[in-house]
Amino acid sequence: MNQYSDKKTDPEMNPKLMFVTGIQKSGTSLLNRVLMAQGFIENPFLPEGKLFWGDDPVTNPSSAPCGTVYQKHLGQKGHQMLADDFTPDQHELLTLKIKRAAVKTPVLMNKNPNLIVRLPWLKKVFPTCKIVVVLREPVANIYSFSKKLYREKQSAADFWWGVKPNNWQKLIDEDALKQIVAVWQAVFEFLLQHIEHVDMFINYQQFCESPQHHLEQIASTLGQSAQQISLPFEQLTCMDDEFKKGGSLESKNVLLRREKSFSISASAPEEISYPPFSTKQIKWIKAETEALWQKLNTTINSNKHRAG
Repeated sequence: MNQYSDKKTDPEMNPKLMFVTGIQKSGTSLLNRVLMAQGFIENPFLPEGKLFWGDDPVTNPSSAPCGTVYQKHLGQKGHQMLADDFTPDQHELLTLKIKRAAVKTPVLMNKNPNLIVRLPWLKKVFPTCKIVVVLREPVANIYSFSKKLYREKQSAADFWWGVKPNNWQKLIDEDALKQIVAVWQAVFEFLLQHIEHVDMFINYQQFCESPQHHLEQIASTLGQSAQQISLPFEQLTCMDDEFKKGGSLESKNVLLRREKSFSISASAPEEISYPPFSTKQIKWIKAETEALWQKLNTTINSNKHRAG
């Protein structure tokens, strides 16, 4: 228990707090859009709460509270924040921002991938918050991630995009795929070390197949009635097979937001501007991620942790 729990100065927050996180391109944006359509949830800090958390400017954050910690460690620890990085003024600042947001719904939600390496700190700041982590099959996740990094690395070999784990500079590689896999490994090793802070896991593919079930689980976790749940779509499109056939360099999130949709139209053939992974690449990625992925899922499915 942290000092707020001990002194009862941090009772159950009103509104209740829920934070969605996961490595980039794991499905957090999809879940965020679905949650924002629920009448009992509001996300007032967009996009991804960079001004709320202090992840500003994005490439070298210096704003309070998270950017201040980033600069304290000279950027070497990236976005990682542990319980020891907590200070009372961080809680005061973030609580004030929540108060000023004047949310009218029972739940305030925010989605931010950087929180995946801030789990111990986040629970120290908000002990009663609920943390939801979205997971996606590694090859599909890494393929989607690679489209963004591939495009940017054409003009900058040392380009970085996405969450920065501890010692992230050492993970930079001219080979974008090697860099992404190294980041994936670092993030998931951190997740396993601090998994006790996660309240719920959601598998991207399973969420696409049964969104109603997962939303009911989330509502239950937040103490809300399942009768309040609304599905703003007829179906969700799961993109886990894209690495087999290739796809457009344009983000599916951007496309779906533009079309105000949750599913890719089958009647509109997609222009393939990014090739599929080769058999060799798929085999290599699986070899690099399989042990860690299996260990994580075994832990989640144990008595202590349960997937949604």
